[in-house]
Amino acid sequence: MQKYNTQVLLGISDDQLLLLKTALFAPEEAIVYWQQWKKYWGFDKFDNDNIDFNIFNKIDKESTRLLPLIYKNIEHSDDPLLPALRDIYRNTWMRNLQFLKKAQDIVKLCDDANIPTMLLKGLPMSLFYYKDMGVRPMGDVGGLSQASGPC
Repeated sequence: MQKYNTQVLLGISDDQLLLLKTALFAPEEAIVYWQQWKKYWGFDKFDNDNIDFNIFNKIDKESTRLLPLIYKNIEHSDDPLLPALRDIYRNTWMRNLQFLKKAQDIVKLCDDANIPTMLLKGLPMSLFYYKDMGVRPMGDVGGLSQASGPC
Protein backbone atom coordinates (compact mmCIF):
# COMPACT_ATOMS: atom_id res chain seq x y z
CA MET A 1 0.00 0.00 0.00
CA GLN A 2 1.37 3.38 -1.00
CA LYS A 3 1.81 6.01 1.73
CA TYR A 4 0.96 9.60 0.93
CA ASN A 5 2.51 12.65 2.48
CA THR A 6 -0.47 14.58 3.85
CA GLN A 7 1.49 17.82 3.89
CA VAL A 8 2.19 17.50 0.15
CA LEU A 9 -1.39 16.44 -0.65
CA LEU A 10 -2.79 19.45 1.18
CA GLY A 11 -0.27 21.82 -0.37
CA ILE A 12 1.12 22.96 2.98
CA SER A 13 4.65 24.33 2.86
CA ASP A 14 7.21 23.66 5.57
CA ASP A 15 6.85 27.15 7.02
CA GLN A 16 3.05 26.88 7.02
CA LEU A 17 3.31 23.61 8.95
CA LEU A 18 5.42 25.38 11.56
CA LEU A 19 2.75 28.07 11.87
CA LEU A 20 -0.02 25.49 12.23
CA LYS A 21 1.91 23.84 15.04
CA THR A 22 2.46 27.24 16.65
CA ALA A 23 -1.26 27.97 16.49
CA LEU A 24 -2.53 24.58 17.66
CA PHE A 25 0.01 23.02 20.02
CA ALA A 26 0.29 23.77 23.73
CA PRO A 27 2.00 27.15 24.30
CA GLU A 28 5.24 25.73 25.71
CA GLU A 29 5.65 23.52 22.63
CA ALA A 30 4.22 26.10 20.22
CA ILE A 31 6.91 28.64 21.07
CA VAL A 32 9.56 26.20 19.81
CA TYR A 33 7.82 26.02 16.43
CA TRP A 34 7.36 29.80 16.44
CA GLN A 35 11.11 30.27 16.90
CA GLN A 36 11.77 27.87 14.00
CA TRP A 37 9.28 29.75 11.80
CA LYS A 38 10.86 33.10 12.66
CA LYS A 39 14.29 31.74 11.79
CA TYR A 40 12.95 30.38 8.47
CA TRP A 41 11.78 33.88 7.51
CA GLY A 42 14.69 35.76 9.10
CA PHE A 43 12.41 37.31 11.72
CA ASP A 44 14.59 36.02 14.55
CA LYS A 45 16.84 39.07 14.32
CA PHE A 46 14.26 41.49 15.72
CA ASP A 47 14.08 42.63 19.30
CA ASN A 48 11.86 45.04 21.20
CA ASP A 49 13.94 48.03 20.06
CA ASN A 50 13.78 47.46 16.30
CA ILE A 51 10.38 45.88 15.67
CA ASP A 52 8.78 46.70 12.33
CA PHE A 53 4.99 46.50 12.56
CA ASN A 54 4.78 45.68 8.84
CA ILE A 55 7.05 42.70 9.33
CA PHE A 56 4.46 40.14 8.25
CA ASN A 57 3.59 41.83 4.95
CA LYS A 58 5.87 39.52 2.96
CA ILE A 59 4.34 36.22 4.09
CA ASP A 60 1.49 34.51 2.22
CA LYS A 61 -2.17 35.32 2.93
CA GLU A 62 -2.97 31.86 4.27
CA SER A 63 -0.19 32.13 6.85
CA THR A 64 -1.27 35.63 7.82
CA ARG A 65 -4.72 34.29 8.71
CA LEU A 66 -3.15 32.18 11.48
CA LEU A 67 -1.37 35.09 13.20
CA PRO A 68 -4.26 36.18 15.49
CA LEU A 69 -4.63 32.61 16.79
CA ILE A 70 -0.88 32.39 17.23
CA TYR A 71 -0.94 35.61 19.23
CA LYS A 72 -3.49 34.16 21.65
CA ASN A 73 -1.49 30.94 21.97
CA ILE A 74 1.86 32.56 22.77
CA GLU A 75 0.72 35.90 24.22
CA HIS A 76 2.28 35.12 27.62
CA SER A 77 5.74 34.61 26.17
CA ASP A 78 8.32 37.38 25.99
CA ASP A 79 8.68 37.19 22.20
CA PRO A 80 9.68 40.55 20.69
CA LEU A 81 7.14 40.15 17.86
CA LEU A 82 4.18 40.06 20.28
CA PRO A 83 3.34 43.77 19.79
CA ALA A 84 3.01 43.24 16.03
CA LEU A 85 0.96 40.08 16.59
CA ARG A 86 -1.22 41.92 19.11
CA ASP A 87 -1.97 44.61 16.52
CA ILE A 88 -3.06 41.96 14.02
CA TYR A 89 -5.23 40.30 16.67
CA ARG A 90 -6.87 43.61 17.63
CA ASN A 91 -7.53 44.56 14.01
CA THR A 92 -9.11 41.14 13.43
CA TRP A 93 -11.22 41.53 16.57
CA MET A 94 -12.50 44.98 15.53
CA ARG A 95 -13.29 43.90 11.97
CA ASN A 96 -15.08 40.78 13.17
CA LEU A 97 -17.21 42.83 15.55
CA GLN A 98 -18.37 44.82 12.51
CA PHE A 99 -19.34 41.54 10.80
CA LEU A 100 -21.15 40.45 13.96
CA LYS A 101 -23.21 43.65 14.01
CA LYS A 102 -24.14 43.21 10.33
CA ALA A 103 -25.09 39.59 10.95
CA GLN A 104 -27.25 40.57 13.94
CA ASP A 105 -29.10 43.08 11.76
CA ILE A 106 -29.68 40.50 9.02
CA VAL A 107 -30.85 37.80 11.43
CA LYS A 108 -33.23 40.26 13.10
CA LEU A 109 -34.75 41.20 9.74
CA CYS A 110 -35.17 37.51 8.91
CA ASP A 111 -36.68 36.78 12.34
CA ASP A 112 -39.11 39.69 11.93
CA ALA A 113 -40.17 38.18 8.60
CA ASN A 114 -40.46 34.67 10.16
CA ILE A 115 -37.64 33.35 8.00
CA PRO A 116 -35.58 30.67 9.80
CA THR A 117 -31.90 31.55 9.54
CA MET A 118 -28.66 29.85 10.50
CA LEU A 119 -25.24 31.49 10.51
CA LEU A 120 -22.36 29.55 8.95
CA LYS A 121 -18.57 29.65 8.74
CA GLY A 122 -16.47 32.06 10.78
CA LEU A 123 -19.03 33.82 12.91
CA PRO A 124 -20.44 30.79 14.75
CA MET A 125 -16.92 29.32 14.95
CA SER A 126 -15.68 32.48 16.67
CA LEU A 127 -18.66 32.72 19.00
CA PHE A 128 -19.13 29.10 20.01
CA TYR A 129 -15.85 27.27 19.37
CA TYR A 130 -13.06 29.81 19.84
CA LYS A 131 -15.15 32.04 22.13
CA ASP A 132 -12.99 34.92 20.90
CA MET A 133 -13.87 37.28 18.06
CA GLY A 134 -10.23 38.10 17.40
CA VAL A 135 -8.61 34.77 16.54
CA ARG A 136 -10.27 33.91 13.21
CA PRO A 137 -10.19 36.49 10.39
CA MET A 138 -13.41 36.69 8.37
CA GLY A 139 -14.08 38.18 4.98
CA ASP A 140 -17.84 37.81 4.97
CA VAL A 141 -20.87 36.61 6.87
CA GLY A 142 -22.27 33.26 5.80
CA GLY A 143 -25.83 32.26 6.40
CA LEU A 144 -28.52 29.82 5.39
CA SER A 145 -32.22 30.52 5.30
CA GLN A 146 -35.24 28.45 4.46
CA ALA A 147 -37.17 29.44 1.40
CA SER A 148 -40.93 29.24 1.70
CA GLY A 149 -43.32 28.45 -1.09
CA PRO A 150 -42.50 26.95 -4.47
CA CYS A 151 -38.94 27.30 -5.72
